[in-house]
Amino acid sequence: MVPTSLNPQPLPVPEQVVLSWPPSETNVEPIPNEAPPDYRVARNPVQPVRYQFSNLGANSMILLPPADAPDTRPVYHITVSMNCFVPNCYITTIRRGGTEQGEYVGDFEWVAQNCVRFCERRPS
Repeated sequence: MVPTSLNPQPLPVPEQVVLSWPPSETNVEPIPNEAPPDYRVARNPVQPVRYQFSNLGANSMILLPPADAPDTRPVYHITVSMNCFVPNCYITTIRRGGTEQGEYVGDFEWVAQNCVRFCERRPS
């Protein structure tokens, strides 16, 4: 009998698939990849809060809340790169969370003599 929309035939059950691979040989500590809570409304702290910048390499850093904060995950990932067409111009990009893949917050360019543009916000 040929299956039709009036007479459907059950699909065969697929066999179980198991994936495995050897563990990584690198000793690099992972950066927390968990996104911070999605706060759309600013929350004002009741007392001063001191955040800390933590270097990730030559051109990036993360902004961390204090160790005793309720949520200690990285708040922002900040990257600085050079504009190759204007060698004395630097582009700073800010993203939410602890990685370059976080939600885009904004960026700005700075030229050694003048400020070209400031905080271009892309729509969410």
